[in-house]
Amino acid sequence: MQYSRTFITLCVVATFLACAFSCKKDKKTKSDQLKQKWDLVIKYDTTYYSVFGPSDTSEYVGKPGDYINFGHDDTATFSQNGRILKYAYVFNDSAMTVQGYNFNIGNFNYKILTLTDDKLELYQIFYLNSRHDEWTKTHIYLKR
Repeated sequence: MQYSRTFITLCVVATFLACAFSCKKDKKTKSDQLKQKWDLVIKYDTTYYSVFGPSDTSEYVGKPGDYINFGHDDTATFSQNGRILKYAYVFNDSAMTVQGYNFNIGNFNYKILTLTDDKLELYQIFYLNSRHDEWTKTHIYLKR
């Protein structure tokens, strides 16, 4: 009798523990969510020159093969319209920025406006002069 109660108790505890650990979902970190391949949906570039008047906005709709791949080796591969560029990047989870380096234009910073398992929205503003009255803004929308 004593052994069967102990056995039943052990079975109940083992079943409870098995359910508790098997039902637990692993929560991804922001870094894990970012470090994957993202398909380009649309990209907006807006440039404003104080001397030339109103801003100019261009729109690029993503095509098959357009993507950004944030690798686990801290390199980001940008593919747009058949052109592939690779950058080193630093992801800062608390500030939600991606910092990259391009040998042609120097450093750039993208702020992450949205990051979920299936949606990524990047934004940057690049000032063209020290007065900050001329700039280029970029919005990039990506999906998985």
